[in-house]
Amino acid sequence: MELNRDSLVYKIDYLPVTACYYADELTPGLMRGRENEGALVPVFSMAVQCGLFGIQDDHIENYLSLDERFIRNKHATFIFKMEGDSMSPHIEAGDYLIVDRSLTDFMDKIVVVDVFDERMCKFLTRSHGQTVLRSFNNRYKDIVVTDEMDINIFGVATLSFKDLIRND
Repeated sequence: MELNRDSLVYKIDYLPVTACYYADELTPGLMRGRENEGALVPVFSMAVQCGLFGIQDDHIENYLSLDERFIRNKHATFIFKMEGDSMSPHIEAGDYLIVDRSLTDFMDKIVVVDVFDERMCKFLTRSHGQTVLRSFNNRYKDIVVTDEMDINIFGVATLSFKDLIRND
């Protein structure tokens, strides 16, 4: 099955997934002919101040492969574009979520999960002896996982990021 932006649109409960991509689909031009390398991005030796202005060093210390750093298994890694506010302030509408299906340690992790055929993003944890799917936004109640529920964990979120240029 060929994945493309228009073919995978999920309407989900609190935090819908609007699109799903293989990790290397977002940068096809960078990866063409370099499938075994990965995209290298320069890493500066200075930290960037978020408060007062103060530039110190501006030289490149090293290079970082984004796929080597953030994608452990490219054949089991997917990227979702998020909607909704149930995971705010940590994950917001428009953010992208890298999800690894090969990871099996789900507890106390952010997961993409299907509950009764509705795909959502939640924090899987235990509370008062029960397994719960928790939103970070306290306006949403915990979903207590029971034996009667049809639940399937799609994968574990490994990274969330924002596209600061495009807003589509």
